[in-house]
Amino acid sequence: MSTADKLPQVPDQDAAAVLEQVIVQGDLSKLTPAQRVKYYQMVCQSLGLNPFTKPFDYITLNGKLTLYAKRDATDQLRRIHGISVTRLERERIDDLYVVTAYGQTKDGRTDSAIGAVSIKGLSGEALANAMMKAESKAKRRLTLSLVGLGWLDETEVDSVPGARLVKVNDQGEIEPDQPPQQDAQQQAAPPQPEVVHPGGAAKQPQPKQERPQEQAQAPATNGNAHRRLPTEDEASLLRAAWRVTGLPQQHQDEVLAKPRTDAGWAKACREAAQRVEPGSFDEILTYARALGYTQDEVLDIAQAHDLFPWDEPTPEKLAAIWADIRAGRRLEQATA
Repeated sequence: MSTADKLPQVPDQDAAAVLEQVIVQGDLSKLTPAQRVKYYQMVCQSLGLNPFTKPFDYITLNGKLTLYAKRDATDQLRRIHGISVTRLERERIDDLYVVTAYGQTKDGRTDSAIGAVSIKGLSGEALANAMMKAESKAKRRLTLSLVGLGWLDETEVDSVPGARLVKVNDQGEIEPDQPPQQDAQQQAAPPQPEVVHPGGAAKQPQPKQERPQEQAQAPATNGNAHRRLPTEDEASLLRAAWRVTGLPQQHQDEVLAKPRTDAGWAKACREAAQRVEPGSFDEILTYARALGYTQDEVLDIAQAHDLFPWDEPTPEKLAAIWADIRAGRRLEQATA
């Protein structure tokens, strides 16, 4: 059964009632689960976004439940509206690193937005990550501004005082916070004694092994086990490749809506990588994560090609870094 089949269905005639409640109350927690699903679908439809990629998540802000835009939302909006980042300006103001992004839509509208992060006391990799975060924040805020969305971007969520992420499942139900309960259970558990073996070496007790009967009750390979929808990074890479091949939007959505195994998505991403040429380091990071690279591994390869966060990447350096990643090389292979 697909994700679409699991979503509660709300008659279209109820759409006006859902919108009225959101406008009047401004709080999505006041909606029923089915109405929350309907509102989510309506927002995606109005913006031309694919709801199966989960472009939005929920956050409690000023005591009200609302949506915020994830990276996949801004990636899709940039493509739909033909948004181009025309210029980036970087500067350091006291303990802040500020990036100003300028851009325009395909119909000629222009705008600018800033992304700022604190770099006080940072150095090395932590400084590099902060600088890249400022650039990503500027680009995404620019995209949301150009399309007229005043929502938060996910790079801003952790910097808003009092904001709290909320988990809402595919049925529109708000899930309770569980980590505190788990922590309490862990604290209540008595400490495990060390086991001293001959020779005097202390060894931590091994976790309990499954008995043969328990192993027999493990999920059977019924063809649906371990299948999932693509991650945001995988969806971004696949869509970039499909733009090259000209696959219609409807077909793209259909492919992304069908769960696959990890191996299935990995194979699709490897094939997609052969058709994609990233135009920025931010895109390289996204596509590399889809291929199983960590951000640290990408940064190491970039530095091996003499590209550092404060440098303006040239097309030649971007091509060299992407060639190593597309070929599956890690740092030791890239510099060999």
